[in-house]
Amino acid sequence: MKAAIGCFALLALAGGLLAQEGYTERTLDKDGKLKYRLFTPKSDKAPKDGYKLLFFLPGGTGDENFTGWCKSIYRVAIPDAFLGVQLIAPKWTTKQRTVWPTNYTKAEDMKVPVEDFVEKAIKRLREDHKIAKDQTYTLSWSSGGPAAYVIASEVDEIRGSFVAMSVFRKMWLPKSLRNVKGQKFYIYHSPEDAVCKIALAREAEKTLKDEGAEVRFEEYTGPHGWPLQSQPHPFQSIRKAFEWMAGD
Repeated sequence: MKAAIGCFALLALAGGLLAQEGYTERTLDKDGKLKYRLFTPKSDKAPKDGYKLLFFLPGGTGDENFTGWCKSIYRVAIPDAFLGVQLIAPKWTTKQRTVWPTNYTKAEDMKVPVEDFVEKAIKRLREDHKIAKDQTYTLSWSSGGPAAYVIASEVDEIRGSFVAMSVFRKMWLPKSLRNVKGQKFYIYHSPEDAVCKIALAREAEKTLKDEGAEVRFEEYTGPHGWPLQSQPHPFQSIRKAFEWMAGD
């Protein structure tokens, strides 16, 4: 177990190096606003029923600087049956404040909300790869979390969401959340988080359960951010979450 944790920590620290290789960037629009990075699949051959899809929505600025961390998670913590796809947060204006604008948290001059961005990406990925039906998931943290809840509510193919250290606001969601019924959510949050209060994550848990979703909630210790020195390591928690959500 100690060796495994040491391996997780080493790969987490190596994220910046991992970003230098192992992905292909795709653009879905002529303006270059809708971009994603597809990580090299772990297996050269698609599973019999096709790859499952995992979309990363990074926190912070949501940009290319998080490729190393996303790729580390994908390589170490995500089951082999998945394709890992990092969405790059669209920047519609230089003054944009919302990192991941949706139809419910619009940005000035926004042409495509994030939920439509995901649907476009799924369509493109299906053209290039064998993709399993109704086996699409998201992993988000901090600023990416609110958009992940919208995607779960609006994109029919979503079956599970891992949301870490984020907020939950009903005003940022569609009025009807019936689409989340039967979906699985794994919420990862610290009671010591002073940036995104755990009470909001607990509200998400209750609301989603009331709408018929399955929810597991894991608390970790420490401030806002990934607890790289804790046990279990976040990679272990992510692995456990996806084994539960996707049945791997």
